[in-house]
Amino acid sequence: MGIKLTFLEAATELSSNYLNFLRRIIGESEFSKEIVKDIVTFFRNREFSEDFINFLYEHNCKIVVELNKEEKSLLNSSVEDIQKVTPIISEVYRNAISNSGIYAILLEALIIKTFPKIFSDISRAKAYGEKIKKIFNDNLSSVDESLKKIFMALHKPPLFLGIDLQKINLSDLYNYMSDYGFDEEIFRTVHQMLIDSFVKREEEHILKLLASMEIIDYSDLKNFPFNEFFKPSVKTLTKLAKMVSSKAAQKEKVLKEKDRDLDRMTQKVRGETSKILESSLQELKNILTKGNMQDVGAIVTSARETILELLGKIKLLMKSVKQYKEKMIELGGTIEENRRLQSITPEELSKYFPNPPEWEIEKLVTEYWKSNKYLSVVEPKVLKQLQRYIQKEYRKNPELLKIYEEEGRNVFQPMPEEIVKNYIGVFKDLLEPIYVMKRLSDLIIVWPPELDPSNPKSYVNAKDMLHLVGIDLIPSGQFYRFAKRGRVVPHINVDIIKKEKELSQIIRKNFSSVVSVLVYDVRGSTFMSHKLNNAEKQRRILTKFHSVVFKAAKKSGGFLLKETGDGGIIWFGANSKELYNDIYKGVFTDTGKFIRSSTALEEEFVLFKHPESGKEAVGSAINIIKSAEEFVKNNYLNYREWFGDVVQKEVFHDGMTYALLPPQFKTLFKLGIGISSGYPGRDMVFTPNAFGDPDLTGLLINEATVFSTGRSPERSVVLMDHPTMINMLLNVERFFISGKIEEKFSEEDVVNKLLQILKMSGEERIYFLDGYRVRRVGVYFVDREKKEQQLILEPVDIEFEINEEGDLVSDNGRIKFLYQVIPDEGKT
Repeated sequence: MGIKLTFLEAATELSSNYLNFLRRIIGESEFSKEIVKDIVTFFRNREFSEDFINFLYEHNCKIVVELNKEEKSLLNSSVEDIQKVTPIISEVYRNAISNSGIYAILLEALIIKTFPKIFSDISRAKAYGEKIKKIFNDNLSSVDESLKKIFMALHKPPLFLGIDLQKINLSDLYNYMSDYGFDEEIFRTVHQMLIDSFVKREEEHILKLLASMEIIDYSDLKNFPFNEFFKPSVKTLTKLAKMVSSKAAQKEKVLKEKDRDLDRMTQKVRGETSKILESSLQELKNILTKGNMQDVGAIVTSARETILELLGKIKLLMKSVKQYKEKMIELGGTIEENRRLQSITPEELSKYFPNPPEWEIEKLVTEYWKSNKYLSVVEPKVLKQLQRYIQKEYRKNPELLKIYEEEGRNVFQPMPEEIVKNYIGVFKDLLEPIYVMKRLSDLIIVWPPELDPSNPKSYVNAKDMLHLVGIDLIPSGQFYRFAKRGRVVPHINVDIIKKEKELSQIIRKNFSSVVSVLVYDVRGSTFMSHKLNNAEKQRRILTKFHSVVFKAAKKSGGFLLKETGDGGIIWFGANSKELYNDIYKGVFTDTGKFIRSSTALEEEFVLFKHPESGKEAVGSAINIIKSAEEFVKNNYLNYREWFGDVVQKEVFHDGMTYALLPPQFKTLFKLGIGISSGYPGRDMVFTPNAFGDPDLTGLLINEATVFSTGRSPERSVVLMDHPTMINMLLNVERFFISGKIEEKFSEEDVVNKLLQILKMSGEERIYFLDGYRVRRVGVYFVDREKKEQQLILEPVDIEFEINEEGDLVSDNGRIKFLYQVIPDEGKT
């Protein structure tokens, strides 16, 4: 079964840097990974079902969740009235759990996230939360047993609603901790005793691990897994700093020897350059002194050939010098870092270890997880220390600590193993679940996004978020909508999602980095030729026009290959701008004409693809059109002089008379621009032509020339093929497919824009980018022999297959879809 263009576009959007940006910025993908890492630690430690972990791993960013508008409104309006709130939550929760127990976990996190922060009294927040928690527990009968264990663990501690969870500390949990024989101070002390003992055991491991590493510069230090360890004692930090200093000092000699080698090579190249210069200067002297002064042309030709040959040799040598210099600068930086490492202090090294979190419960839990590998075997001396501490505290608070009393003993002597067991119980039953529920709520993004009139950034984020949701999350089934009734996730076609992912891989492989060719054609040149009937005059006018166009194109980083009389060719790649500046040397003649000469070396005739070639080609096309329009504005006063009887009326520079020109004159200097993109070597090569000048050969030039024939009676026309379009979409910073959005808009506007995007899934999309928009205009049949049948500039609904090389193949052979670039009004 073939695919359609909408499917190719959707797969491109999914592969784009913009979508990766949205996942990274809006979805906070890096932050989300840290959250998921914590949740996975909790689940794996408890040996819970992997289903929820797999669910989290399926998401590349935070999880976007919506509460039905009606239910959300009811909650917000009566949130303090528990009698009104509980029936709403109960119905929504029952529906969620009937869809999946996983969704019920999400809903609980959503409630924690969105519940208004209305309480200043923690006891009220706890009392309110416990009533809501009862709803959760009352609806667990239908949940799978493997998931039920997760719910029971998460529901053990108190639920706090209407308050920021990070305000909860150990003192708020006293009634729960006392069941385990702890108050906040005793628990903190026991915790610190254990952690201190674990730190000592770990320090030995850190020292051994660092001893096995090679330390040259700071990048080696950054590769050390500091975040996996507790921060060691000052004594151990001092040892580590000395070890780093010693290892760095051992490598200094090697680095200095490399530096000397590079310096020797640079001096050698400079010496060779000096010899070549002396030899060439002598050759020039010989040409001038021994040449026949009557034959000035021959002398100039010989001198020019010698100079060009000299330029080529020097360029080759200077490239070597440049490479050595770059290596020396890089090595110099490494040497400087190496010297700084030799005097590294314990204080500086301590900064590489993670700082403890500000929230006490998070600090305790993360330290507890790090200590898991040590808790199974606590050293006897530490157990004895714990026992003595609890005995001492028992005198102050026997009621709390009687839990550790042994029957039949006359003297209070707690079993230290019981202290450790209850210490672990506090984490398992209280602190871990509270922390994990907070982390789960951190993983939630609430739809629709909040708009803050005082914060312009909130509107930018809303635009981005609606594209993340519309392009990716809803189509892929990763958008969750909670209501009293209905599916949490709408039905999705798994086969289509799988096929889109496969297609995305082909797209990234073939179109993420390309070379692009731009061909422009000046409209009206034939009419101009007949009207002027003066080739010299036409040449002067077109030269003036081309120079304006070339200046605009050069700013965009293109290689100005050549002018073709009534047009020109420019190419874009990784080396286009640098290579043009490198191989062409230009001079102005006495009459003001510009002449350029090539100093290209054989190895420089190579094309390198680049991620932004398509974007630069399109940007160049817009700049060229803008320059052409400026040319007309600046020169239409000259039309009377150039064309004589151009109009019957006077031509005034008032912005009105240009509109009165006959159609043929208004067409003058309008442009047809074609852009085609592909692979170096396969689709295009850069080689010297038969005359030795740099030239392009291949399909892309032919195709771009065909695309440049697109016409409009009113404006210049830019047509590009789908490889250019795809390359551009993959790599631009932002694109929008929902049309223009005003600077300020409402939550309802965001929802409506999302619906527009979703409706476009099987229809034509118009892409809005910075300064222009792009729409489909037709198709190019690559394999048709008759040129007049190749290009069809009208909507065509064609199914096709895409091969591993990225070619689109229809029943009529290979095809390329065409798009028109339309600059925004006022942008050109």
